[in-house]
Amino acid sequence: TAGIVTGTNGTGISATVEGYYPFSARGDLSIEVTTGDVTGGDTGIRTRAGRDIETMINTAAGTVRGDTGAGIAASGEYGLIQITTTNVTGETTGISVSNPYSTIVMNTTGGTVTGETGAGVDLSFRSDIDITVADVTGGTDGVAVYGLSAFGYNETDVIDTTAGTVTGETGAGIAVDYFESGRIQKTVSDVAGAVAGIQLSGTGYDEYRGQTETSLDDQGHVSGAVGITLSDLGGTAQINSSGLIEGRDGTALDLDDGVQEVTISDAVRALPGDMRPGLIGASLFGGGNDELSFIDMAGGGNILYDGFFDSLFDGGEGIDTVNFSVSFDALQSSAGSGSAIDLLFAGEADQSVTLSFLDFEFFTFTDNPNREYSLADLRNPVAPIPLPAGYLFLGTALAVLGFTRSWSARRSV
Repeated sequence: TAGIVTGTNGTGISATVEGYYPFSARGDLSIEVTTGDVTGGDTGIRTRAGRDIETMINTAAGTVRGDTGAGIAASGEYGLIQITTTNVTGETTGISVSNPYSTIVMNTTGGTVTGETGAGVDLSFRSDIDITVADVTGGTDGVAVYGLSAFGYNETDVIDTTAGTVTGETGAGIAVDYFESGRIQKTVSDVAGAVAGIQLSGTGYDEYRGQTETSLDDQGHVSGAVGITLSDLGGTAQINSSGLIEGRDGTALDLDDGVQEVTISDAVRALPGDMRPGLIGASLFGGGNDELSFIDMAGGGNILYDGFFDSLFDGGEGIDTVNFSVSFDALQSSAGSGSAIDLLFAGEADQSVTLSFLDFEFFTFTDNPNREYSLADLRNPVAPIPLPAGYLFLGTALAVLGFTRSWSARRSV
């Protein structure tokens, strides 16, 4: 449709194609909706696809609104659902998709998606996704995903929100729940939620489906009561942040148990105003062998001094390691007892920073990254003597020894 479609009491556009198991309709039947402006008294656009039937919805030429329901509601089973939109608004959910055991591809970068009382984008299924969004606002969560499972097909689920801002007014900015297995890759810029900026929970390790792998790349400002929270993943999690992660109630990272790898860098300088990369609030790593790294990228400054770090790094149980972006001689002093230590670093131009650690066992520095310093080493630092100076001391000692022997020999004559 090139014009305006309005459904006064019900749905603006409704399309249904049934598929009948065990007969596959893949490649034979599909739903295709291409339209301009659509308004529904209930739902703007609703599609229902049977088994193996693909759905294509393209509303890039106009605006979609559901006055009392969702802006777009699409459901399927085993068939691809692909959605491309500009502006979509639903009184409940902006875009709602249910597609068990198949793929959802979504691109909303042409405009805004709003769920006035529900989620901005709500995806429910047990398979893989590839979504790219710009500005999304939800009355609950900004982007909500329920159920991810690779089922042995080795997919990587992708969520990219770098084109805009994602907001969850009463929930999380991005919430992924019931992550069973496979890999998920999130690349985000500005994400804000009331409960959490980003919330990811799994089902723990499953022997049949395997473990989860999580990769999160923060290039902007992630904020919530807790900045980022992970739970029950049963696998490894990598968080790479060149932005600012803020926990308004005091916790920036709440990572639960498992192997966590967190890297703080100055790789992308896209923060507004005088905002600095780093962490506002504590970082809680939970159990497992975790690694925290401060990394400087070419052309940047030093993240240790240029960043913002105002609270504790708690390694939790396990063997935990910190990799610093400075050499050992930048360490000026240490304080603390037991498994707690505060480290004061100083650089050029009167730069300094104090970082507080609890339950981290090993520390490395840029001048000798293969050497691991223990807590005892940092409490009683002994800087290695440079080799030329060592030769000087040795030469002086031998000269003194030679003189002493000569003087003794003369006295005995």
